[in-house]
Amino acid sequence: MRHSIVPYAEIELALHPLGQSLYQVGLRVTDPTSEGVIQPAFGKATLTTEALEDFESKPAQYGQLLSGLLFKDPEIREAWLSARSALQKSNLDIRLRLLLTPGDVLLHSFRWELLTDPKSNIPIATSKEILFSRFLFSRDWRNIKLQPKGNLEALIAIAAPSDLNQKYNLAPILPDLESAPVVAAMQPLLPQVIAQPLTLDALKRALDSSPDILYLVCHGTILDGDEPLLFLCDAEGNTALTPAKKLTDHIARLDSPPRLVVLASCQSAGFADSAQSSLATLLSIAGVPAVIAMQGNVSMKSVHQAIPRFFEELFKDGQIDRALATARFEVRDNPDAWMPALLLRLKSGRIWYDPGFKTAKGTPDFWNEICLQVRRGTALPIVGPDLAEATLGSSGNIALALAEAQGFPLSPADRTDLAKVAQYLSITKGIESTRVEVQKQLMQRAKASFPSTAAKDNLSDILQDIAGSQRQDPTASMTILANLNLPAYVNASSNSFLLNALLSANKNPIDVFSKWRPSPGNPSPMPPIIDDSEISPATPLHYAIFGDCDFPEHWVLTEDDFFDFTVRASEYKLIPALVRRLLCQSSLLFLGFSLDSWIFRALFRMIVLHEGIAAFQHGKTHIGVQLDPEDSRFSDPEGARQYLIKYFNSARRGSVGEPQIDVYWGSSTDFLRELSSELDKRKNDHLPTISSRGRNVRS
Repeated sequence: MRHSIVPYAEIELALHPLGQSLYQVGLRVTDPTSEGVIQPAFGKATLTTEALEDFESKPAQYGQLLSGLLFKDPEIREAWLSARSALQKSNLDIRLRLLLTPGDVLLHSFRWELLTDPKSNIPIATSKEILFSRFLFSRDWRNIKLQPKGNLEALIAIAAPSDLNQKYNLAPILPDLESAPVVAAMQPLLPQVIAQPLTLDALKRALDSSPDILYLVCHGTILDGDEPLLFLCDAEGNTALTPAKKLTDHIARLDSPPRLVVLASCQSAGFADSAQSSLATLLSIAGVPAVIAMQGNVSMKSVHQAIPRFFEELFKDGQIDRALATARFEVRDNPDAWMPALLLRLKSGRIWYDPGFKTAKGTPDFWNEICLQVRRGTALPIVGPDLAEATLGSSGNIALALAEAQGFPLSPADRTDLAKVAQYLSITKGIESTRVEVQKQLMQRAKASFPSTAAKDNLSDILQDIAGSQRQDPTASMTILANLNLPAYVNASSNSFLLNALLSANKNPIDVFSKWRPSPGNPSPMPPIIDDSEISPATPLHYAIFGDCDFPEHWVLTEDDFFDFTVRASEYKLIPALVRRLLCQSSLLFLGFSLDSWIFRALFRMIVLHEGIAAFQHGKTHIGVQLDPEDSRFSDPEGARQYLIKYFNSARRGSVGEPQIDVYWGSSTDFLRELSSELDKRKNDHLPTISSRGRNVRS
């Protein structure tokens, strides 16, 4: 089985209720080696638990009967067999997604992991060539952002109450025995193992640090066929029978819930008609995009065989469904091999990525070009609102928090768009109140990241303290950026974090923004006047293109603000002449944006419409940093990835004289850390001289 991310053929089996146990079955096939679109097939299936209940203790027969029910319609059966045959001939592995509605109790009660191929009767889920998952749609609009492998954090939580056997007749759990194989399998990652006893409060505190992976070992049960319970500990180490909802409610409130939760808990995926209230489903509803759970009383033998193998495979390529397929294959001869269930809503099935340039240009020579421009001082960073995400949270999460608090009534997809949410608040609450609420959100996140600033009530003062505390941190994004030998920065984040980072780097920045909003004292806005001779790496220009929230009357925040600013910037030529020249003469580094966002697109169009933009095409390297398209926002992440690459290739768009932007796939922090490393390698290299015409910033 290959370990590459793509290509996988994709088969989606979607079940939609029609009433009285009748379901529409839709089968869609995507062949990544073909440009053609394969006609989907549709049929019907009657699914009842009564038809299968006599075979729950006979896994092989259960799987064959379930297959007979699902593939009974001739059109669905033929479509499946034709797809399997064609994809096998093409030597393609398959990512099989069973699309289920989270709220359908009946659908989740079936043991889909026992499903067999209708022709061969071979179990599908234990095949290494088929990556099987129950795929769930969610109304959770928090962004799911993949992490680079080196940044992953994992948490191991083992509940080992001392009275399990005596009070509940359950097998005792030995923490060291349970944790050691998993810790070894996660290498080189060093997971945090929560100290004993594992109380609910201890688990909540550990989750507050936003780990990417949670591995939870505990006994579990379902009370009265309804409420899932976990056997956690009290402070004395005895059993605390804990409603699972207390845990999942806490996870639902986190800005960044774990991306993967693995549950070695009996009945954690539910059984029979209690599946909907199972811990796994509750976790999915709470926003966890990938959950592996046990549907039944799984043996510790299978857990000890499958789970370490799963983590070993996961850290090869980050693909959750592939790793579980390999682990299931490992225990295929065990009678409970079918019990691990994967509930997934990640289209690519991944939990981490490799940052970098995924093009032919992603070579050391390409880094030479970037480093040369930075060392010469001919690179211009354009900083977006998400460069400070680790400290201030993403603009999407801020928007989501405001939308939920204020009852935002528009499309759920708009809840993570700060300009749209701010527009709604400005109309319903007033613009002054909206500005205050956004600043409060920024301050709350900054204080949570740096508790030492808790007593301060001014955002600028808080950011000044944070920038000072990060001054000696060579891995902090703002520190790396501020220490570059550059004469100018364009700040599109509307806060003073970058400005304070420059001050903390012992620079004396010249802070400028456009007073774009007409007022009685400013009826015809004018561009700021900058003395070009004052600009240098020691006294860099800090141009806040969308204003600064400390000066609210010129803060570009709402949709109307962005439209009005764009019009007035064009009408009154509000972008300073020096900045316009730098945009034409510099290599541009777009950091802290989502390149598919309309705010970035608006900024990009403002830049390319300036006179002299054709100079972009003369030996300049322009970089746009973009996280891999987030699975929760794209039906086809790989297609979205290719679209962005084509969009920023000016030859593809056919636009003459526009910049071609090469996309670095990763976070801005990834890019800046790699840039810092590459610059350090070249610090003693000879720097070629250039003509004085290379930079002309005089008026």
